[in-house]
Amino acid sequence: MASLLGCGGGGGGSTSSNTSVPVYEKTITRFDTTSHPLTTPKLMAFSSAGQLTVVDHASIVTFNTANGNLVSEYFVTNPFGVAVKPGTNDVYYTGGAAGNQGVFVNGTQVPIPNTNANLYGIAFATAQDWYVANVAGSVLIYQNNSRGNPTSVNVPTGLPSALISNNGLIYISLAGANASILSFNPANASDPTNHGFTTLAWGTFDFPNGMVIDGGYAYIVNAGDSNGDGGYISRVKISDGTKEVFASNSVGVWQTAGVGFCGPAGVAIYDKYLYVSNGTCTSGINQNQILKIKLP
Repeated sequence: MASLLGCGGGGGGSTSSNTSVPVYEKTITRFDTTSHPLTTPKLMAFSSAGQLTVVDHASIVTFNTANGNLVSEYFVTNPFGVAVKPGTNDVYYTGGAAGNQGVFVNGTQVPIPNTNANLYGIAFATAQDWYVANVAGSVLIYQNNSRGNPTSVNVPTGLPSALISNNGLIYISLAGANASILSFNPANASDPTNHGFTTLAWGTFDFPNGMVIDGGYAYIVNAGDSNGDGGYISRVKISDGTKEVFASNSVGVWQTAGVGFCGPAGVAIYDKYLYVSNGTCTSGINQNQILKIKLP
């Protein structure tokens, strides 16, 4: 809005203009998944084309974010982690028979040796190098597209859950209450002291799971407790570890039918929105939905 201010005699004056700046409002809305209702959504990932892939109860589901339409669905037992191979729309995910889970791509199992493990998060550092969380306490490294036996690096503490990659490091959320976030430098995997792992000075989290990094900030899902109650989203400034509650039952402008997170698990960013998967919780509010939080 512009305002004109006249002053002085003899026709003299000055003109100034002030342009209004939109005020940021942290709205929390629902992403429409009626084309394929979800039952227990977990970890998520975006492709560069803006397709949202969600790990559900017994399948991997991809939506078109422009209209919510179903793009694809791949069936698999016990799915957990998901990642999109850089530069492609190829969807990689973990799942399969308990105790010997594998890695799949676009509905086909990747021919790797038996893992004899339960797997969770998966992340790509490059199109050739990918990493998988073995929930028993290690990270499996598959480098140069090798589908032979991976390098297994033991996590120094805790049980690894979700994985993400950023600037040459792998970030790992540990399962459980009062859990930490680790970083892993693959170049230091042979270090006899810490095997390339660092416990980040970000404090502890309440049953952390999915993570995403945008600019200088990391967003981390907290399930709240073992029932999925009291969940929230943490935001950490990577440069100094400053942490805040970015969204919770009381933080944010809720525009959904009910107010609150319900067993949140996965998180992903696209087009200035933070997408969060809601699973189940005691109250059942907003359960089995994908929420969208407007970013600054």
